[in-house]
Amino acid sequence: MRELIAALEAIAPSAPRLKPRLAMAESPPPRNTTRASLPRPTVSQPLGILASPTAGRLVRAWGDTMPGGSKSEGIAYSTRSGAQVAAPVDGVVEFSGPFRSYGQLLILSTSDGYHVLLSGMSSSYVAVGQSVKQGEPVAKMADRTVGEPELYLEVRKSGKPMNPAKWMKRG
Repeated sequence: MRELIAALEAIAPSAPRLKPRLAMAESPPPRNTTRASLPRPTVSQPLGILASPTAGRLVRAWGDTMPGGSKSEGIAYSTRSGAQVAAPVDGVVEFSGPFRSYGQLLILSTSDGYHVLLSGMSSSYVAVGQSVKQGEPVAKMADRTVGEPELYLEVRKSGKPMNPAKWMKRG
């Protein structure tokens, strides 16, 4: 998965944008006034940005020991069979498809250079290059008769995994 993220990050600067950015004409502010601006929400702000991608219980936290002894670089939810998976953040689909033993892998790229990875789904509703909004259905969990499917979520910046818990919405 690291190789895939590194490859996507390497081509990102040269990749065409889906939506052209329009240059807005800057006019000077009227005299004796100050400009007020609201911060644009991005995943890099410290709390309350990522929505839970599915209904389920947290079964693995950041840093938990995995089978085999490695540490978890994300979080995992136990979900019901066939559960809907929603985009945890606004973004553009960078990858959507099967990947190794992870099942369906979905990689969303945010406007500020973060990648949000979701894996463990059985099918995806989105295509590479598609823009998605937070809360929009993007995939479906497997229909299982034995055990509960697990949805894995990971946040990366410049290829480095980051603890998703500090960006999860509270409440």
